[in-house]
Amino acid sequence: MKPSREIAIMAVDEYESVSSIKMRAGVGSAARIVQTTELTFHRLVTDNPVAILVTQGAKTIAWPGGLCKASTGDIVALPRSQTFDMTNHPSLEGSYEAYWLTWDGDLLSSFANTHSHARGHLTTAEVVRNVPEAFRRSYTQALEAITNRIAIPHLVARHRLLELLLWLLEHGVFYKPDFPNTVEAKVRHLISEDLASAWSAERVASRLNMGTSTLRRKLAEERVSLREVLQDARMSYGLSLIQSTTLSMLEVGQSVGYDSASRFAVRFRSRFGFSPSEVRGSRRSHRPLIRIGS
Repeated sequence: MKPSREIAIMAVDEYESVSSIKMRAGVGSAARIVQTTELTFHRLVTDNPVAILVTQGAKTIAWPGGLCKASTGDIVALPRSQTFDMTNHPSLEGSYEAYWLTWDGDLLSSFANTHSHARGHLTTAEVVRNVPEAFRRSYTQALEAITNRIAIPHLVARHRLLELLLWLLEHGVFYKPDFPNTVEAKVRHLISEDLASAWSAERVASRLNMGTSTLRRKLAEERVSLREVLQDARMSYGLSLIQSTTLSMLEVGQSVGYDSASRFAVRFRSRFGFSPSEVRGSRRSHRPLIRIGS
């Protein structure tokens, strides 16, 4: 087996290191993932349409009836509200690294309305291989637009995110903008506003304009409970923080509603089957978000 190549990189944002998931209102969100151990994450739900650029190592995505693998340099497109098993494979150099990026909902809807003639929409994972340099540069510029508010004006930033959608469309990827109609998806979307908050059934039901008994009944019909939805959403976001930030385990736990690192770790292991430290490995450096070079 030949050593996997690594995409050449150079820093673009000297002001902000990747110590958190970057979000820009009206534009999108992005983060860099680093993992040093090969692990499989079961039943991960994609809360938003996402595009992942693998810069080192490989990624396997599986779902009922399907499987695909992305190598270094590939872009993975995932639709909203689908469940996948994902395995991140470190390279022979010792790390798996990737970037994920998602779009502001209104921006995505605007693009979809403009290109309503597009045939079909993304329903499972799709891997774009042999990514042209101009396409990769567009992805990089979209990352920069999200992270560098000082240098990139808002309208220019939105244009860059739209350009990336055009590149994806050129390669057969069209994201469906419609929000899923399941109660579970609506609950996940609601509680994602503040995962550290104390979400009671009464509060969730009130925000969704339904009675508490109706909420519980509808979730039961979808074979899930409010407690399960809340815990899964918290652990999934906790996983993202562990992979993408330098926050301590206490800070990660507090971000998703746990007052101690040990309580968070117990819940995390119960959900994924391994500890937070197994995901992160040795503590990473404050490396800035990057431009992917040729």
